[in-house]
Amino acid sequence: MLVEDVALAIAAALERPAAIGRCYDVVGPEVLTLREVVTRVADALALPVTLVPCPAPLLAIAVAGLEKLPDPLLTRAQLGLLSHGLVGDPGPAAASSGW
Repeated sequence: MLVEDVALAIAAALERPAAIGRCYDVVGPEVLTLREVVTRVADALALPVTLVPCPAPLLAIAVAGLEKLPDPLLTRAQLGLLSHGLVGDPGPAAASSGW
């Protein structure tokens, strides 16, 4: 999804009284893995990136330690989202915005 599409969705919601108090998933049609998201962002920014697979149980141990820091890099809640995936349904936003 392009940033222009997100801006159009917000503008459309602001013009529709039915959108008041509603939450919408403003997502594109593709379901991407975290690896794909990181790779695309790194490519777009021309940044070199090395991805190292790590089993979730091992990462959970590291995250438990990271959470003790004042500003942790990763929390158990975030790890849960990464492990289970985070997807949205574009249908309600599309229907409500008139797309």
